[in-house]
Amino acid sequence: TIISFFVYPILSFFIFFAKPIIVLLYSNKWLECAPIFQILCLSGFFNTIYHLSRSTMKAINKTNILLYTQLLSVIIGIIAILFSLKFEMRFFIWVLVFNSFISYIVVGYYIGKYIHYSVLKQIKDLLLSMVVSLAVASLCNVIAEFVPLNELLKLFIFFLIYSVLYMTIHFVFKTRPYVLVMQYINKKI
Repeated sequence: TIISFFVYPILSFFIFFAKPIIVLLYSNKWLECAPIFQILCLSGFFNTIYHLSRSTMKAINKTNILLYTQLLSVIIGIIAILFSLKFEMRFFIWVLVFNSFISYIVVGYYIGKYIHYSVLKQIKDLLLSMVVSLAVASLCNVIAEFVPLNELLKLFIFFLIYSVLYMTIHFVFKTRPYVLVMQYINKKI
């Protein structure tokens, strides 16, 4: 939950501001890559928790189960990739997102089994940060469309506005992710 609190807003901002980010980093000639970048950022939502779940499996000394889940994920991934090669690039990228989700579900199932934290509970705990970050990024993107500023300046200003809005929503509603982060920070101070 704490990791998603920080990673999901960045991914959400990248999804909704992909075009100016691509132009800033690579120039206008790479603008056609923006939709692919957006889809890959969606994959990042699942990859984040998948890799965290893998680390948890290692921490509870279930490396044998981790090996089997990794093998299953690779087999599913290879089948999905071979299937998707017949289609266009965007479909292939969506298959990668699907594979990330399936890989997470497989590892998440075993996490739930061994530490009594079901996949549904895991997803429920992560959903709030995902929904808030996507909603706030979407709102900022809509507003940014009407602001006549240089793209770089607009990107910077709306990242600040986005960050403040995201944190404010969590602060006002005292969401579980926010409370956990604040407890962690207070414990370290």
